[in-house]
Amino acid sequence: MKHILPENIKKLRLERNLTQQQLAKELGMTSSSISAYESGVRSPSIDNLCKLAAFFSTSVDYMIGYIPPEYNSIGRRVMEEQLVTSVRETVEEYMKRYSHYF
Repeated sequence: MKHILPENIKKLRLERNLTQQQLAKELGMTSSSISAYESGVRSPSIDNLCKLAAFFSTSVDYMIGYIPPEYNSIGRRVMEEQLVTSVRETVEEYMKRYSHYF
């Protein structure tokens, strides 16, 4: 089984150019805890998982790699098609209204 949470913690930390010590200080944790989370030796408590998600401006679902069943590849494709259609319609309407500016 792939360890999504440790990989995500490390990836998000590195994207922000933070050391384990800096992240730990920001969150009021120890650097040994961050190291243990990233190596998969320990899992963060729910409270610490929430702190990590909030700090990185993401969801706990993302952190743990959870993808809701309704967001599977078929559902995602339908959502993407609906979004593209909506954007296309909006752009076409904009072009009709403001074509005299182009």
